[in-house]
Amino acid sequence: MYCQQPVNTPFGDWWACWLEADSQPLLALLPAMEYHAWRQRHPRIQTQEGHHQRLNLALIRYFSSKDSAALEQLSIAPLGTAFQLQVWQAMTTLRFGQQASYQQLAVKINHPKAVRALGSACGANPILLRIPCHRVLAKAKQNRLNFRSDPRIKAWLLAHEGLSSDLIPLG
Repeated sequence: MYCQQPVNTPFGDWWACWLEADSQPLLALLPAMEYHAWRQRHPRIQTQEGHHQRLNLALIRYFSSKDSAALEQLSIAPLGTAFQLQVWQAMTTLRFGQQASYQQLAVKINHPKAVRALGSACGANPILLRIPCHRVLAKAKQNRLNFRSDPRIKAWLLAHEGLSSDLIPLG
């Protein structure tokens, strides 16, 4: 059985879905409208209301003190294609305050010509914040703040982490 709950963020209510026990992996952490669309794409996932204490504490720490360590320690089990899982795994290596371009990430996963596919995988990320797609930026300046829900969320998250929308190269 899977559990779900609304979680409060500076951007309004988001929804989380995870395997029943509190220590089990997250499947989704999305804004409400996106979560409901995600649920429609995964109709076999039956949920009940729950309370994920570790997630709640991790979000409080992240939003109040800019501490992402607890968030980064939450286990995850996203549902996606093999390529999406590879991209999402690579995104989890981007730590608080670190950014990469789609191109840099494509090179990192040994698919240097798959920049567009990588962008699509980034946009399909089901576990926002924990898989930090907000730290991945497009190369073209006019597209730097693309974010599937609301580009203001990405701008807020980057500013919260002490970053600008200008690309900071991987170290």
